[in-house]
Amino acid sequence: MLLDYTLGNFVLGFLQPVLLASVFSFTSRKILLFINDYQNIESFKDKLNQQVLNKGVRADVITDTQSRFVATGWFYRLFNYWGGAETVTVQWGDEVIVSGSSRIVSQVEDSLTWNPAFRN
Repeated sequence: MLLDYTLGNFVLGFLQPVLLASVFSFTSRKILLFINDYQNIESFKDKLNQQVLNKGVRADVITDTQSRFVATGWFYRLFNYWGGAETVTVQWGDEVIVSGSSRIVSQVEDSLTWNPAFRN
């Protein structure tokens, strides 16, 4: 009786989150967002980095050519440990490429579409 209770709690408490995280991280979609007409918006780089930071991530690396962000919540960090599923990368050049977790990139796209700070 005690063994059944302990085994059940082990499966629900430890194995289930690990299995769900591994399945999610290997099946999660990574998407690309291309931004090619941003030169008219002043301080676009700072505004975009701030919008990404508002999505529950922290800055991992920020350089002149690339910004990389990782998830901060414990649940999403668990997914990030398997395959980097919750990492967002912004590559700066003539065209800005935002790539990574579909959850975060789609929120960034919505911010770019509807936020008045990103309009000419």
